[in-house]
Amino acid sequence: MNYFLLGCALGFVFVGCIAAPFVAPWPMRVRFLVAAQVADPVFGMSPPRDVTLREVHVTQVDAERGHLDLVVEESGAAPACRRRVFTRDSCAPADVAQLDGWSATHEPLLLVVDEHGDTHLFGPRGAITYLNRVQERAT
Repeated sequence: MNYFLLGCALGFVFVGCIAAPFVAPWPMRVRFLVAAQVADPVFGMSPPRDVTLREVHVTQVDAERGHLDLVVEESGAAPACRRRVFTRDSCAPADVAQLDGWSATHEPLLLVVDEHGDTHLFGPRGAITYLNRVQERAT
């Protein structure tokens, strides 16, 4: 009977460790997903190299006639490469309002660059997909 209770307790702890990131608050989930990119030191497994995940905050949103310009800053990055500028040719007013809300509340967001090079921005209750990165201009 004692072994059964010990097995149940260990199983509960194991399931709790796996499920915890999925029921945690949004900021903790973002940090968990970004940290999960690091290779596992025990088994040497790592996520696909084609996908990049970063924690960012929206600092500026400019929308005019459906065209969107968006400035995000990466958390924990070197000051020289923290700021990134994105654009999108068509954006619904609801998406602009959502971005304004994330900017005002300094909500941590998940920036995903997928295997095709497309950039997506995920928040706690939605996503803005297929953002185009503005290339730096040499002056």
